[in-house]
Amino acid sequence: MDKLQGKVAVITGGSSGIGLSAAKLFVAEGAYVFITGRRQKELDEAVRAIGRNVTGIRGDVANLDDLDRLYENVNATGRRIDIVFANAGIAEFAALGNITEAHFDKLFNTNVKGVLFTVQKALPLLNDGGSIILTGSVASAKGTPAFWVYGATKAAIRNFVRGWTVELKDRRIRSNVLSPGPIDTPIIGQQPQDSIAKVLSTIPMGRMGEADEVAKAALFLASDDSSFVTGIELFVDGGQSADLTVNNIRVDTAKRDEAGVDERGKCRIRNQLPVFAAAYPTVSSQATPPRDGGAYGHRFYWLGCHGTAHGAQSGPRRHATHCLESLR
Repeated sequence: MDKLQGKVAVITGGSSGIGLSAAKLFVAEGAYVFITGRRQKELDEAVRAIGRNVTGIRGDVANLDDLDRLYENVNATGRRIDIVFANAGIAEFAALGNITEAHFDKLFNTNVKGVLFTVQKALPLLNDGGSIILTGSVASAKGTPAFWVYGATKAAIRNFVRGWTVELKDRRIRSNVLSPGPIDTPIIGQQPQDSIAKVLSTIPMGRMGEADEVAKAALFLASDDSSFVTGIELFVDGGQSADLTVNNIRVDTAKRDEAGVDERGKCRIRNQLPVFAAAYPTVSSQATPPRDGGAYGHRFYWLGCHGTAHGAQSGPRRHATHCLESLR
């Protein structure tokens, strides 16, 4: 139990849920952790629950003065940082037509601005070869009614990691996004029950995840076990993201039945999904009938570099490779 022996971690939103579970696990693996939370009572309780090698610092990541105070406290101990787990976040449901400026600002100030400045202000204390972990969400890649402002905040930080992977390469700092599905945490308990029920119905494993399960994935990204892993989005979602391909395929509904494609975009004959079409939302697919009992083929169309439509017909696997290479 020493995967983080001698390491120092900063975990925002560490007084409950995923952050608290990660803090406990990191300490068990040998780390010293600094956790933050907005409410002193919960923060004190979290420090007691962790028990050792922990300092709790009250603060709101959306408040830059609070972030300055966080790192002043870290620096005052003479420690440097090996792991930044920017985990603090909030979630709210609101449908188009009911979005308020307050709703938008609340989510973006915490989930985007707070994450950015949590990391940026840590850089002077962050050791070369360190690890940055951002808590994302499967909502960043799925279209969920009334939850897309939240999803947009998580899509934004996914792009942060893409850029940081390149910008920080000379310092060998790894940056990754950890994207949970629905997890049994206090933030979920604050959401409408009917909304939670709808989300749960989309999880292949048929249950909500546990914070400890996400914490184990965070440990992987924080430790040397992931020494060659950077710039990725790691989903911990019970398979919920496995259905993302369905949402991205564009099938002409008027021609779907004639083409032999079901409502999920799969061939009725072979029940196969053209995953390479799903990988690029601009791609559409149309099944073509088998000839003389041959393999069931597809016709794929994609946009060329200058907007010209291109198409070809061949075996699904061979054409998949060609289609992907054309779009790189």
